Amino acid sequence: MKCKFTPLLLLALMIFAGSCKKAYDYIEQNPFTTCDVCKVTQINMYTGGLRLVYNVAYDKKDRMTQMVTDQGLSGVYNFYYRYDNKNRLTDYIRTQSGADYAIEWRTYQYYPNKITDTFYVYWGGPMIGTSTSPAPSPEFPDWAKVLEVYSLDSKGRIIQRLQSQGANSGVANFTYNASNNLVYDPTPLYDNKINPYRTNPVWQLTQCDYSVNNAYYVTDGTVRDLPKPTITKYNAYGLPTKYVVNDFYSNRPQFGIIFYDSLEVIYDCDLSNVKIK
Repeated sequence: MKCKFTPLLLLALMIFAGSCKKAYDYIEQNPFTTCDVCKVTQINMYTGGLRLVYNVAYDKKDRMTQMVTDQGLSGVYNFYYRYDNKNRLTDYIRTQSGADYAIEWRTYQYYPNKITDTFYVYWGGPMIGTSTSPAPSPEFPDWAKVLEVYSLDSKGRIIQRLQSQGANSGVANFTYNASNNLVYDPTPLYDNKINPYRTNPVWQLTQCDYSVNNAYYVTDGTVRDLPKPTITKYNAYGLPTKYVVNDFYSNRPQFGIIFYDSLEVIYDCDLSNVKIK
């Protein structure tokens, strides 16, 4: 396990608080810290009475390598992740569950204050590949390829996404408030718990969300298409363990998964092996 703690502060927390759990409190108090002492190991998705189980695997370096389900259904996907020798995400691959062909493949390249994402999409034309294939060729047809350029702020957060495909382009901006949480329209409230995307930088990059806390809404029934579901449960570390959809939610993905009833997240939390970097 790796955690970016200040050595003296970590030691003070563990000695004076008398509990390893207090070390994790440092993450909450330092909004730009990411830590994998708690990592997502399973996600259960419930839709229309159906339960789908996604198991999340990691390699020896604690890098997330896949999030897969053995239930091969139409519209259900598996996710695979590859890295460079600097442990940066290079490939994000989404395949059809039960039939190992990619329907989405993203390749990332890194520059000062910028990340480029070449986004290949299967729309019935040439096959992109499988979960074990080499990355797609840059010569892939333009009509099935999108270029996204992410601009980063001084804290390494994505603040703008420029998307282009041929002559078409669009821009999305990501603004953070004084509490270091994303600004949405309509404006949400935020809890004082830890955003689970902070347990792994891959979640932050692929979901374009570096918020410290978790957004939620209290609706009077007049505002619809809300971008966040309701969180109904947390674990002892302040991480959400259950998301529930209501009639006003717009069914945007959580952890890359679209769900229609509820989503349960299981973590493996172990502070006994924390290493100071």
